Amino acid sequence: MGNEITIRFDANQGYTPEAALKFAWAASAARVELMEQPVAKHKVEELALVNSRSPLPIMADESLTTLSQAKELALHRSVSLFNIKLTKVGGIHEAMKMLSLADSSKIGIMIGCMDEASAGISAGLHLALARPEVTLADLDGHIGLEGDPTAGSVRVENGFLFPSHEPGLGCGGIR
Repeated sequence: MGNEITIRFDANQGYTPEAALKFAWAASAARVELMEQPVAKHKVEELALVNSRSPLPIMADESLTTLSQAKELALHRSVSLFNIKLTKVGGIHEAMKMLSLADSSKIGIMIGCMDEASAGISAGLHLALARPEVTLADLDGHIGLEGDPTAGSVRVENGFLFPSHEPGLGCGGIR
């Protein structure tokens, strides 16, 4: 059972480059899949240093809110993966630009989310399902949200997230 579990680690900007690399080497022995945002978001050079020496793929999150940041991260090969969150990047249009940049730069893509209503999760899910270059998703920010006016926009079945059968983002039944 334990061999079937994937572990991803989000450092939330909490490490120096040295500490991030020490953790990455130790975590690789435990089969951790990736490390997200190990250093401060504005320290692109430090992120690039960690990415170049880490046995784990390094993912940008807080460093990735604008297309110009995405370009800088790609230019410096600062990360192996982008975590694109629609709420952070300004919606689907900006996310599509980042997806194209990542794909052309050979940077992996995860569609992520914030704590948000099901309609936002649905938009991220639709984008992830529509673009073959998206290989990872973290779309669970709606789970446990009380009073979600868009509940039902997505559904979880056997541990997998599916879009609603309703048209669009699946909010058609909301009044």
